[in-house]
Amino acid sequence: MKLQRPCLDCGRLTQPGHSRCEPCGTQVRRYWDRHSNARRRQRLQTGDGAAARLRRKITRDGSAICLACHRHLPASLIQVDHVLPLFLGGLDVDENLAPLCTPCHKTKTAKDAEKRRRKA
Repeated sequence: MKLQRPCLDCGRLTQPGHSRCEPCGTQVRRYWDRHSNARRRQRLQTGDGAAARLRRKITRDGSAICLACHRHLPASLIQVDHVLPLFLGGLDVDENLAPLCTPCHKTKTAKDAEKRRRKA
């Protein structure tokens, strides 16, 4: 038997088995629907989901070579990097991706962040 509990947002009692009361649940669903649609539109505008595909391939293969330091590493130590960052107009397409180890990715990301600060 499921018990009523306080709504996560407003504290009113919920229906048994629910985390939010009806009004708060509707508001949260509306928010997530609106933002997931915006994310989907943005993904379609900036590419075709290539980063996610490359991440799945690396995970499936179990390893990859870092394109910066050329070390062969297990998938858990490889990150997918956008060569030209999305904020600089890069696209999420195969030609703009590179597998990098975590240290190389951190170094490149720091350089990209510095470019972004200078651009602003």
